[in-house]
Formats: sequence, C-alpha cells, structure tokens
Amino acid sequence: SLGFATIRANLTANNVSLAAGCLITRVNPNANVYNVIFNSATSSVQCQGTGSDPSKNHLIGTKSDLVKMSLDVNGLTGQVQITLSGPAPYWFGVGFNATEMNNLPYTIIVDGNGNVQERKLGDHTAGAVLQASVKVVNTSVAGGIRTVVLTRALTGLTADHYTFNPAASAINFINALGATVELAQHKQRGTSLIELLHSDSTPTCLCLDNSGTIGGIPYDADCKPEPLSDLLRDNNPTCEVSTYVGGLACCFNHVFLLDADQTPPDYVSSVFYRFRFYYEDYDPAAHQVIHHVEWSLNGCDSGAGGPNPMGCRHIEFDTVKGAGSHLGPDVQMLQSTFPASGMLESTCDPSYGQCMDRSKVGPGGIKLVMAATHCHAPNCIRQELFNVDTGEMICVTMPIHGTGEEVYNERGYLFAPPCTWGSAAEGFLSPPILAMNATLRMTAYYNSTYFHPGQMGIWQMKAAYNN
Repeated sequence: SLGFATIRANLTANNVSLAAGCLITRVNPNANVYNVIFNSATSSVQCQGTGSDPSKNHLIGTKSDLVKMSLDVNGLTGQVQITLSGPAPYWFGVGFNATEMNNLPYTIIVDGNGNVQERKLGDHTAGAVLQASVKVVNTSVAGGIRTVVLTRALTGLTADHYTFNPAASAINFINALGATVELAQHKQRGTSLIELLHSDSTPTCLCLDNSGTIGGIPYDADCKPEPLSDLLRDNNPTCEVSTYVGGLACCFNHVFLLDADQTPPDYVSSVFYRFRFYYEDYDPAAHQVIHHVEWSLNGCDSGAGGPNPMGCRHIEFDTVKGAGSHLGPDVQMLQSTFPASGMLESTCDPSYGQCMDRSKVGPGGIKLVMAATHCHAPNCIRQELFNVDTGEMICVTMPIHGTGEEVYNERGYLFAPPCTWGSAAEGFLSPPILAMNATLRMTAYYNSTYFHPGQMGIWQMKAAYNN
C-alpha cells in the first residue's frame, strides 16, 4: 500500500509509448486498486497528461494530515470537488500550492459552525476574505468530525483564487487546526502533499526525481533552465531529491538533524538581544520611500513578499568539488540572466513583508539604492550584477576578512560591503536606473576545493520608484 492506494502488483516494462520511470495505473475504474510499473525505456512521453490534451484529465486523490482532504479534479467538466474533514467544534483549513504561510496561498476555512470561507493568506496573518467561488454540496458531523463537500470551477475566479490544473499529479498544501470556533491563531499546523491519480487506467507518474518529501515535508527544487539558471544544466545535486545532500530542507522547525540514530538531548539556551534604532525625521525633500527587491542564482525572486510568478520555492544549491571555470579548476562559476521586472511583485498590500509593486512602476523604471550579497562562508569568493543591455557593471561585492577591532573590520569575522548609491552632495554615485524590460545578469564564484551543500547566491537590494 502507498497510503492512498492499494497495490496489486509491481511490474516492469520497456515501452517507449509510456513515460520513463515509475508509473501507477488503476486496475479497475470502480476500485482504488493499482499496478505499479517501472518503465526502463528512454522515452520522450511527458509524465503529465493524457494523449495530446492533458487539460481533459480526470484526477482523484485523498490525503489525511491534520485535515483530511479529497480532490476530484475533472478536466472534462471543468469542475473540482473538494472534500474536507476536521474536528467539528473548531475551525480548520487548507491552503493550496504552498509549503508555508508566506507563500500567501488561496485557502479554504471551515469554522466550528460549518461556515465556509475563502481567503488569501498574508505573511503569517489571516490575510483577506475572497469573493466566494465554492458551492457547499453537503455538510455533516459524525463522531465529532465535520465533513464538508464543496464544488467550484477549476479556473480561479480571480488571480487570488487557486486554479486547479488537470495535468498536475500532485499539489503541495498547508493545513491547520484551531482551538476556537472562528478563525484565529492555529493550535496545530502542517505541510503535506496530495497525490492525484487518473480515474481510469491511464498511467500516472509516481516518482519524479525532482520532487518528493524529506521527513514528510514536500521537496521541490524547482531548478530553472538556462538562461535563468545554470543549476539544471550542470545537474546540481540540489535539483533532484534523490541527489539532495543537505541544507535548508533538512532544517525545518522541530526537526533534529543528528550524526547518528540517537535521542535528541535536552538542551535549553537563553538568548538575549539588544536593538538600537537610529533615525532621522522624514523630510520629503531629502528622503525617498525604498522597497526590497531580490534575485537568486536559482533563477527566481527569492524575497517575494507578494504574488510573483517568478518567485522562488527553493533558494539553495551545492558547491560541487572540482567544478571549475575560466578562473581555475577549483573555482565554480554560476550565472542567472533575468528581466528586471522579475524582482517585483504583481501587487502588494500592507500585510506583505517584502514587496515592490510592479504595477506602480512608471516609464522612468526603478532606481537602485543599495545592493548586498547573500552567500555563505567559507567558499563564497565574489558576486557581480551586470546590465546586459548597457554593458554596465552595476555592482561587485567580495567578502573581506576582518583584521582589527573597529566596526566592519573585526578580527575573525567576514564582511561583504554592499554597493550604495545616493546624491553627489553626500559623496555617492548616482543610482542605476532600471527599466522593467532591462536584462540583468548575476554571476557568482565559489571555491570548489571542497563540496559545500546548502550554498546560496542572492542579491538583496533596495530600490525606489523613479516616477
């Protein structure tokens, strides 16, 4: 058993008309019984889809996590049936296509009275209520468990409503349980993934190399092709769950990563922080509002605080031992070429933590105020940001080793000085101006004498509207 289906037989095949790898096919349309097939053929057939029109797929699946969810995604009718079950006295909910709240997912909430609400979550906030698009077909309570059956169109009513894709064989989701009747702070939360299989005998890909789970948490490297990223071209180990060595995906909250099979020791540490904030009173003649923009070597916006089709789901990779470049056999070079517009979100609201609204950019584009490197010791050498259209090197940063006691030069510490721009009167160079259709390229260099997992290469920047 796979937990969501009963397996009758494990078979092998060498069939070019099927997708390569592991497949699962339903034995009987009226029964949840399947055969698993390993197809060893080299095949160009894609995993998703039936024939030439995957939009007509009819997929079904069930997953029991904190909330039990069943989906019936029917491309023939254009409808999806969503069945949710959770504790009857309290609210419970599911957020689609997400692994955490700051993905800002479309979410369905069922409260302790059985009322159903659709929301777009904020960054660790309840977010906003959306226009209703679901129809409540049935609601029932048995044994303290409330079950609601909902239907709606596959295509989202608005951009904030999730669109169900009949070609997608799995959907990441977050789910939570409350301790109150109405939506409030959750008492339990979790991340899971629902597998969707064909309702007929059409094979479904079962094990894709680039997706899976680690400790029950969905893993999706989402490696982008060139020119957005070199990682897929170079077969970086982070691009497949089967070759992933380690990094952030092993370090979720309450996860212990140990060097042996052992009971985690009790450990309590008290940490105290002191913050000092220095500020000037706002002067419209001298100050501008600035916003956060960001880009990763993974080929995506790694700091998206709002909706962005170029937002990241994975922001790390490996420095591979012996991966050389024109700078030498032990210097790995990685590049990402991308549009400036990819760093901005399609919309922003006050609940988003880091967001620059693309819709507010005028003909003058944006101007950079600060650009800082985010990379990891001990093998980060240098990072560059280049305007491909103008040939301008916008910024180069190199970490330096401290040699003294003064601020930013403390012995034993590393510091990567950022690039900053401003007014000539204050001794700064003028800010670089970027049109939304400008083509940028970031390049980063790493010492590859030793293998180093969980490396990053990110430009974390501040910019203002140049309107």
